[in-house]
Amino acid sequence: MIPHNRPTIESEDYKAIDRVLKSCQLSQNSEVFKFEEEFEKYLGLKKGSAVAVSNGTSALYLALYFLDARNKKVIFPAYSCSSLAHATKLACGKADLKDVEKNSPNMSIHHGKSGEIVIYPQMYGNISKLVLKKKVSIIEDACQSLGGKVDKIHSGLQGNVGIFSFYATKMITTAGQGGMIVSKNTALIKEIKDFLNFDMRKEKKFRFNFQMTDIQAAMGRTQLKRLNNFIKIRKKIFNLYKSLDLNLLTINKNEKKINTVPYRCIMLCKNPKKVVKKFREYKIQVINPLETWELLGNSNNFQNSKKLTQQTISLPCYPSLTSQDLNYIEKTINKIRHEF
Repeated sequence: MIPHNRPTIESEDYKAIDRVLKSCQLSQNSEVFKFEEEFEKYLGLKKGSAVAVSNGTSALYLALYFLDARNKKVIFPAYSCSSLAHATKLACGKADLKDVEKNSPNMSIHHGKSGEIVIYPQMYGNISKLVLKKKVSIIEDACQSLGGKVDKIHSGLQGNVGIFSFYATKMITTAGQGGMIVSKNTALIKEIKDFLNFDMRKEKKFRFNFQMTDIQAAMGRTQLKRLNNFIKIRKKIFNLYKSLDLNLLTINKNEKKINTVPYRCIMLCKNPKKVVKKFREYKIQVINPLETWELLGNSNNFQNSKKLTQQTISLPCYPSLTSQDLNYIEKTINKIRHEF
C-alpha cells in the first residue's frame, strides 16, 4: 500500500538524534536555541523573533494567551483543524466561526473588527494575502504553508503572530511533534519565552511547560536544511497531477506574487467515498482531507465548507514518494479516471 502521507526521515535525522542521545542532554538546551535562530534566519527575521514549543496547538494557545484572548471574539473558519477550537477555549476566547469562500479552503480575509482576534489558516499550502486592520490581532496559521510566500514575504509573517506545526506529516517534522511561534514584535516573544521558563523561579507568576526538547530541535534543524528541496519535490508531484488534467483545488491565480507550497494535492470529485475505495483496490491510500463531521460547528451553517467536504480527496504528495510510486499512481489514475 502506498500511504497517503508519511514523514521523510533520512540519515541526517538519525545522526542528529543520535548526537543528542550521546550528549545525555535530552531536555531543552542548545539544540533548541540553535533551531530557533536558524528558523529566524530562514524567515528573514532578526534574533529573538521565534520561540520553539511542544506542538502547533500549544503555539496557537500561547499566541492567543499573549494577545489577551480572554472574553474576546476569536474568529476562525469552520473548515479547519479542531486545534483552533480547543486552543480558543483554553485561552477563554469566544469562538466566532466563519464559512470559507466559495471554491476555496480559506475564509475571507476581511473578517475582524476592533478588539477582535482572527486566526487565519493557510489551508493545504494555498496562501491568501492578508490585510492588517487597526486594533485587530491576526494570527497567521502557517502550519500547512511553511516555505510559501506572498510578495516575497514568508507565510507566517503577514499577521501580528505566526504559528507553525512540525507534526510528523507537516512540511518538516521535529520527531513527531513540535511547533514554533514567530513575531516581529520581539517583546512579545520575550514574554512567551519567560512564560515557558517555568521552573525554579523565585516569583510566583503563572507559567507553564510547553517547551520543545533538544531531540525534537535536532531533527528540526536537519529537516529545515532540506525544506527547500522538500518543497521542490512536492511541486514536482503537484505538477505531475496537474499534467494528468485532474481537477485540482487551487485559489491563487497570480503565481508571480504568491508562491504556494503543495502541502496537500486536493482533487475535486463527485463521490469521494467511491474514489477513495477505488484507489484502495489498487493499493493506494487517498483520503478525504476534511469530512463533514469534522467541521467545527453545525455543518448546515457553513454551506461552502460543507460542499467542500463532499467533493474532495487528497492524493499522495510527500518527498519520500519514489519514482516507482509516482509511476504506479499515474498509471492507476489513467485506469480509473472515469470514476472521478
